[in-house]
Amino acid sequence: MIQKISFDLEVITPLFLSGSDQTAVELRAQSIRGQLRYWYRALLGGVGVTDLRELQELESDLFGSTERGSAFKLRVLRKGDQDQTPINNLNLGGGKPGITYLLFSAKMNRRSFIPVGTRFTIQISCWRNPRKHLQLAGCAVWCWVNLSGLGSRTRRGGGSLNVANVEGEEIDLLPSFTQVGNSPQLFQQYISSGLEKVRKLVASQNNFDIRPVSGKPSFPVLAPENLSSILVVNQVWDNWEKAMEEIGKKLMGFRRRRPPDYENIKNFISRGTTFNMVERSAFGLPIQFRYTSLGGESAIVDWKDSTASDQKKETRRASPLLIRFAKLAGGKYCTVLTFLRSQFLPNAERVRIKTKKGIVSLNQPSDNIVFDLVKEMGNLLPVTIR
Repeated sequence: MIQKISFDLEVITPLFLSGSDQTAVELRAQSIRGQLRYWYRALLGGVGVTDLRELQELESDLFGSTERGSAFKLRVLRKGDQDQTPINNLNLGGGKPGITYLLFSAKMNRRSFIPVGTRFTIQISCWRNPRKHLQLAGCAVWCWVNLSGLGSRTRRGGGSLNVANVEGEEIDLLPSFTQVGNSPQLFQQYISSGLEKVRKLVASQNNFDIRPVSGKPSFPVLAPENLSSILVVNQVWDNWEKAMEEIGKKLMGFRRRRPPDYENIKNFISRGTTFNMVERSAFGLPIQFRYTSLGGESAIVDWKDSTASDQKKETRRASPLLIRFAKLAGGKYCTVLTFLRSQFLPNAERVRIKTKKGIVSLNQPSDNIVFDLVKEMGNLLPVTIR
């Protein structure tokens, strides 16, 4: 017998999501499944499943693999036509430097977006062991909507969502999706209690006890052993724009005034002066530096996987820091920061800097700079992960 859970969602910051046509917006079930898979993996790792073979087996039991089908089907339901708003409607630029900084690539690529206030529903249907798989999928949904978002610029606050309502079977053991509280303190308690429930559910539904996580895993995990930091900024804003603007300006100010990367790379281009690390790379790769004072010369900081067979090797590394804006009861907004620590690059690979003079290898960055940034965000309420 097929059983279902439906989540009614509201877009609370601009959502940039497209299919093959990057000029058109599209709410894609595939993109949502990708988010759920990411957070389910983080939950599994956080309860001690760090062996990649065991991880793959448990993950494929829910999401499927080449040998077996998925345990659930996900549909996106939307009434009426898909809203599409041009980026110009956000009036990004000098008057909104913080929002412009957070949404920089969307502005640069002139991406249309799904506007704030848009509502849609995701429906999850299960037919194979529905009690188990609906609850596991629900745990992934809970982490996704509370700690992340959907679409491009998700890690910088784009595509944040609010759960308006949940209906369906097998939701009795899941944490609340809607009782977020009307203050940062209550929201902190909501996140802490919800995480405790989903972690216990993921372990119990897979028939094992929560295990400690040793070392730094190769993928992001939601674990309490100094591998995950979730912090609620102890401040409220009247609307999403004020929240994004202030957080964006703090991030922009920190990264722009932080020595020594800018000068190190400039001296490397102009004088050949060597150095061993780009601190800012801890926020993700690639990074481009351009110097008008050097006639427009530039440098790209990225990495290459030396073990990959494809010579067009992946050079991206997502930021370990996620910024999400949350809508509180009563309509005000707060901010939650999630820092998921894991191996920065696989196989002890090295960061590299590319200029017209060639390529030079550098050390991987320390994540201390991420902690330094988080401290700049103001009074923080740490979430206890049990």
